[in-house]
Amino acid sequence: MLQTEVWRARHALPMNGGVLHTAGGLVFQGLAEGYLVAYDAATGERLWEASAGGTVRSAPSTVMADGRQYIVVSSGNVATSVGATGFTSYSSVPRSRSRPRLLAFALDGSVAAPPWAEIPHIPAPPVERRDAGLASAGAEIFVAYGCDGCHGHAGVSVGGASTDLRVRPPASAEYLRAVLDGALVARGMPTVEMTDEGVDALHAYLVNLAWDAHEGQDTAH
Repeated sequence: MLQTEVWRARHALPMNGGVLHTAGGLVFQGLAEGYLVAYDAATGERLWEASAGGTVRSAPSTVMADGRQYIVVSSGNVATSVGATGFTSYSSVPRSRSRPRLLAFALDGSVAAPPWAEIPHIPAPPVERRDAGLASAGAEIFVAYGCDGCHGHAGVSVGGASTDLRVRPPASAEYLRAVLDGALVARGMPTVEMTDEGVDALHAYLVNLAWDAHEGQDTAH
């Protein structure tokens, strides 16, 4: 049987969630902007939407409990900074980078929508900007050494034990060296072997990263 397109929906951001088609003639999809929406399966008309308080990248599912049908979907950043990197790198909606949560929607539900993420204030870094060329080399080191695995793309951590490096960049290359050498092992920061030149470049990148975030925060909301 030849399949033909009946309708399509376009969204502001890529990497939206998968879809759920119910026997009742509805199509549910979560959006990267942080909403769960329902469409008429026959026409594509957008019939309903609800805030999910965070980006939705998974497909919703449906379950029955005590005779009541629920639409279940996860929202927010995934549980690790490395998993959230894909969303952080393109999102124009910082408030949707909330902590992970599992939501259940039902007809006549009365519970308020979960809150959006609090967007942190980025203070001015304690040191002046570093050389742009040195910072560029440090950006490559940040990725090559897997720093984004815990601290997130461009230093945007999902929280928890991993420091948001835009908010708290290392005050000096010497301090960064001490951290890489194991000063914070007890708090979960592993030791990292790196040349002095590499440490200096990484420090330059983190300082400039913090300055970029500080100066651009008024336009990021």
